Amino acid sequence: MCVNRVKVGELARPFSVTALDGSLVDLATVKGHPTLVNLFRYTGCPLCSLNYWYLIQRYPVWHAQGLQVLTIFDSSPADVQTFVAKHGMPFPVIADPEQALYRLYGSQTSWWGFWWGFVRRWRNYAEARQRGLAQSAVNGTINRMPAQFLLTPELVVARAYYGQDFGDFLPAAHIEQWLARYSEAGATVSHSDTMFVS
Repeated sequence: MCVNRVKVGELARPFSVTALDGSLVDLATVKGHPTLVNLFRYTGCPLCSLNYWYLIQRYPVWHAQGLQVLTIFDSSPADVQTFVAKHGMPFPVIADPEQALYRLYGSQTSWWGFWWGFVRRWRNYAEARQRGLAQSAVNGTINRMPAQFLLTPELVVARAYYGQDFGDFLPAAHIEQWLARYSEAGATVSHSDTMFVS
């Protein structure tokens, strides 16, 4: 269990990394936009693949509302490149096999969460198989838990969601509820926006 967790209300921890397409991703570049940061497991994880698939389906609507998305995988650049060649890459995707961003944002590993995921998520596994997203190679940390963060346009952490098992992701409805605040013309950021709790 990592004790360096991000807390709601604090400024997002800055980073500057190279995305898979060669572009520089500096957290400061998304300032002024609501942002979703995804720390997924490895690309061979079927439930991360399924969540990524759903994310791509919703992205056009969310992006039209101003949402920026950054997605990180605990896999090698070659493995992530193979993954996005199959599934698409409408937003910056980052390979972090050294797990620097995972440590920065307090991502956890858990054997309990790993085994509990098999018990809880069998329906999700079935859906992943149905969509052709079945388990492939274990090309990352096998007991890594996902983590996701919603940042206000001022880069304040509005939601820090640490999955309790490997299939535990921030529900899309929660993202949409939060994002609705910024889709209205002239929406401003207030301290209360950082206290979003679902």
